Amino acid sequence: MQNIIITGATGFIGRRLIKEVLKNHPLESILCLIRDREDELEISGRKILEELKVSTKKIDLPSGRGMEDLPRSPKLVIHLAASTESGDEDHSCNDIGTRNLLDSLSPFSAETNFIFTSTAAVYSGRKDTEIPINESTKAVTSNEYGRSKIRAEEILKNYSEKSGFKLTVLRLATVWGEGTRKDGLFDSMNKLIKKGSIISRLNWPGKTSLIHVDNVAQIITHLSSRKQSNKEQTIVLSHEGKTLSEISEVIHKKLNIEYKPIKLPNVFWKTSDMFVKRSNSLENALPSKLYNTFWRLNLILNDSLYCKPDEFKEKLPEINLDMIDFKDY
Repeated sequence: MQNIIITGATGFIGRRLIKEVLKNHPLESILCLIRDREDELEISGRKILEELKVSTKKIDLPSGRGMEDLPRSPKLVIHLAASTESGDEDHSCNDIGTRNLLDSLSPFSAETNFIFTSTAAVYSGRKDTEIPINESTKAVTSNEYGRSKIRAEEILKNYSEKSGFKLTVLRLATVWGEGTRKDGLFDSMNKLIKKGSIISRLNWPGKTSLIHVDNVAQIITHLSSRKQSNKEQTIVLSHEGKTLSEISEVIHKKLNIEYKPIKLPNVFWKTSDMFVKRSNSLENALPSKLYNTFWRLNLILNDSLYCKPDEFKEKLPEINLDMIDFKDY
């Protein structure tokens, strides 16, 4: 009987997660809902699922296509699927897709465990950036990607209250590891360093939080088997904080390229931060790709996405993991 539903299993986190989940749950109980499209990432992810002999079903979350006959009342749902490219105009997979998933799997019971991966980007618009993000930090986002994730969280919480299922929302810091998204932070930094770009050598001041993909997969798997006492819980998953210059230094070392930092004065960075923050008010006036450039700059000019390291262990004291540090990149 297929009573474990996983979305996004072909993605960066999902292809690690499925191997961990299979250690704790029987193969025949798992159904992976995969995207009905034929891109390189999807095809390579499907091959992994095929090798593991995991059952799959092609669906389209935003439209609901292919979701008419899904197993009802699952005991476990791990919802990873998302539109994660912050510069895209369409993030309907995140909110509308989540609603369609819930409608297709209902009714739920109090025995259902629903795990949803959200993002620390929901904090990108906060003003008190000198204080690390913690469990009590209010979500204040500054782009449509973050807002779509907040809407998805609210949809899930409302559904949980009505249906009684147990909900865990994981707000993920920047996830790193082998196979990160093409043209994402780490891929872009690798390319800049190989080109000898001065951008990769600047003393960028903003600190962002990181966590390794294997640790994320291990934590989700732990939660999938854990008896949850609270009906709803939100956990920020973060391990350590690094500036972009610190990230660049580690990648330089890995590539065997000498790191020659360029130090700009604090007044330059403070002025740049003020300018970029003002661009937030232009979101509706600027093309999404251009606004996304300013949005990303904001994240490396200040500590808006810096989370309290390893705070998740306070909610999960029983978990015992060897956390992977970025210095081991």
